[in-house]
Amino acid sequence: MDLDKLINLEPSEFKKLIEENYFDNNGIYIINVYNALIRCGKDQPVQVARLAEVAVDSYFNSGQTEETILYLELQVRALLSSQDITQAVLLVERIASIDHDVCEITVLELAEDILTSVDSFGVSVDQRPRILAKVACLIQRYGQQERVAHLYCQAASLYSSHGAFQAAYRCLGDAEEIANSLDSLALKARCYTLLMSVACEENDYRFGVTTGEMAITAYQALGEKIPAMLLCNLGVAYMNIDEEEKAIGYFEQALAYTNCTDHGAITLRGNLSTCLRRCGRLVEAQDVLTMAEAAFAEDGQNLEGFLEISLSGAKLAVEQKNAPLLVKRLKDASHQLDQILSDVLRLHHRRGIRERYITRFEGLLCALPSSGDAADALLPIIATRGNAMGDWLTILRWASDVGTSRSASDENVQQLNHTLQAIRHIGAPHLYGFTEKGDDAWNIFNPANAWDDLSNIAAIICSQNAERPLDRATAQHQFTLCLSRLKAGHCLMVMTYAGDMAMLWYFIGDQYKRISIPLAPLSEWQVAQLDYAQQLLNRNGFIKALSKMISSLAPSIDTVFSDIAGAGCKSIRFIEDCFNDVPLTEFALRNPVLCARMMEGEFEVRMVPAIIERIEVGGSLLTTAAIVDRKADLLLAPYESMAFTQAAGLAPAALIQGDAHSDLEDLVGKYDALIVSTHGNSLKFFSDAYFAHLGSKENPHPISVVAMQVAAPNLQLRLALVNTCFSGTRSTRNFQKRFRTSDSVALPNLFLLNRKAIALAGMWKVSDTACFTLTHLVGEGIKLGLEPSTAVARAIAKVRTSTLTSVVSILKNNLPESLQAEALRRVSGAPEVGMFSSPYFTAGLTIHGLL
Repeated sequence: MDLDKLINLEPSEFKKLIEENYFDNNGIYIINVYNALIRCGKDQPVQVARLAEVAVDSYFNSGQTEETILYLELQVRALLSSQDITQAVLLVERIASIDHDVCEITVLELAEDILTSVDSFGVSVDQRPRILAKVACLIQRYGQQERVAHLYCQAASLYSSHGAFQAAYRCLGDAEEIANSLDSLALKARCYTLLMSVACEENDYRFGVTTGEMAITAYQALGEKIPAMLLCNLGVAYMNIDEEEKAIGYFEQALAYTNCTDHGAITLRGNLSTCLRRCGRLVEAQDVLTMAEAAFAEDGQNLEGFLEISLSGAKLAVEQKNAPLLVKRLKDASHQLDQILSDVLRLHHRRGIRERYITRFEGLLCALPSSGDAADALLPIIATRGNAMGDWLTILRWASDVGTSRSASDENVQQLNHTLQAIRHIGAPHLYGFTEKGDDAWNIFNPANAWDDLSNIAAIICSQNAERPLDRATAQHQFTLCLSRLKAGHCLMVMTYAGDMAMLWYFIGDQYKRISIPLAPLSEWQVAQLDYAQQLLNRNGFIKALSKMISSLAPSIDTVFSDIAGAGCKSIRFIEDCFNDVPLTEFALRNPVLCARMMEGEFEVRMVPAIIERIEVGGSLLTTAAIVDRKADLLLAPYESMAFTQAAGLAPAALIQGDAHSDLEDLVGKYDALIVSTHGNSLKFFSDAYFAHLGSKENPHPISVVAMQVAAPNLQLRLALVNTCFSGTRSTRNFQKRFRTSDSVALPNLFLLNRKAIALAGMWKVSDTACFTLTHLVGEGIKLGLEPSTAVARAIAKVRTSTLTSVVSILKNNLPESLQAEALRRVSGAPEVGMFSSPYFTAGLTIHGLL
């Protein structure tokens, strides 16, 4: 028999050959059969695994232990080749459970093979700890404790580099516990070295110095040479506690070591250059930086080191007042950050990486000229605006493309969708902080391991020539998208921060301009909003604070809006940051040209939480749903949907009670428009935005962060009017940390997860009558054939100029007779002109949409 043709057999046929002793009877050694199948493992691993499985069953049932182990090993190797790590490890555990001398060497050999190919089981490096944990579990039964400790250290290093410091410290704690149990000073030295690295990456430099000195003491006691990177990290720590001369000494000592690799020397020289620059030794700093760049040209692998070189070089360019070089350095840094992020899938790990660099990018951006070519500033600014929402939308788009392009098998698509659904239930784009804190591979109760499943199924799909989930989530791709919006006539606006100033950047055509805004008035305004939300400030006091803030910013910002009006821009697309405290709509309404264009449905100010294309949907809105609370003390809110549908010429809205407990997709999934007319509360006061919802803080509501993250990607909504108090507020934290990246959570933004919707929300308390009028005017715009976003912008401008007569007419035409008297009594003292002219009524209104 030609053994190379075994691969063509059906499993049942192969099993029959074994059970009939075909191979033994024909003088064919089992090892030859094994070798014939292993040769096919690379090209046809699934078929090999199927054949090996029936062989295992046959040999096990006949009590042939050695043969069972051999074919279990074959099955494991085939599964590893097909990237099925979970099933493979289960079979390795089965081998380990067999009482036979060969089992230990087989398990340890397979474990090492798994480690050697650790990156083949996923598309991201953040899945590595899962593999390390599985291998640790396999080998620790054979007394491989020191090896297990080193696996903990490997995982800790990765966690730390991604900003997952709790997981890093837990892994190091477990490694140190093993070191103590083995009384291994060498292992302790390794733990102290990594502990210092984690401390420095967490910016706890004094603790870094302490642990670094402990590591040096341990290496000296061992009589071993101190690792060069330990000296480098000590240099970084001393540099950041303002002991530059001591830091320089450590850097130079490390560079002189024979154990300093070219790879490590890149990072060392980058840090040394930074330190020399801080000491004012610019020529030396430049020389060292040049050497580091030359080394990278040969190495090409140390991406973090090269990013440090680019940022250090950018600082030198600032000192040298070399703007063209600064532009180049910032562009280089943007590309390098893209490369670092390209191998990371977990949204919170990507945020952790961005957090490390965002303030450094923003500090350098303020050194650019106050005006110039858009291409000079836009890319590095976009690099600071990557966030979890943009990443998650990119993943969802990738999954949709995989499903429609038929680039993967039905089974793989089904597994992909199941995994994405699991992640939506865990929390994406916003993850509960306690879940984030507990996300490490050794935590058996870790729900976030669904991200490892996604990495694994993505690797299987990508092996069939598909792109990776986040290949398009790059600053370069987003930069290209932004340029297309500029060419289409839109204005892009971004805020960055450095020191005690905020920088407002606006891009029109192929040019940018920048103005500086003191943080003091913005900070005062932020406090006023918090006080008002907590009823520590009354309405009059809040209006005064709003007026003061507008007056302080108007001299500079009014000029910006005059430029935008003069350029005839179609809209302002403000790319959100973590603060978003300037009421941009108010400044658009202050400009007569822009206000007039808004009233005609020709201009809008849009808040953009993620830089990704929206799905364009043609046709008119047809169906409407409304969430109301008739038990609450809201006179007009339950009838806002009637005002909208009658003005829009649509069928009456389907009414949903504010205490409904059904699945959100079941409640509103089939509707084009949604109006939420209930009480609301500020997201700022939830300990974690994961638990945030509309309605009162104490009672549940259909619209919550949890429900929206699960359902919103599947909704067909194109318009959401979230007419509740504080619906536009945002949370910049989760249970464990505050965000500096553009990862604040706002409920209206979650409506955009279907990439079709726009949402209207308010930053503070809404006026019942003004909101009712606004909702009617939005419907009016829809009937005129306007797109939802321009219909909303038109309504905001028109409500500002509404007369008492027009408001009375709207109330009479849309309210039951039993409520009209009370509604009219409320406005009886209002002036005929200007009843809603105060910025209080409109400045807090925001339109949320994609780019």
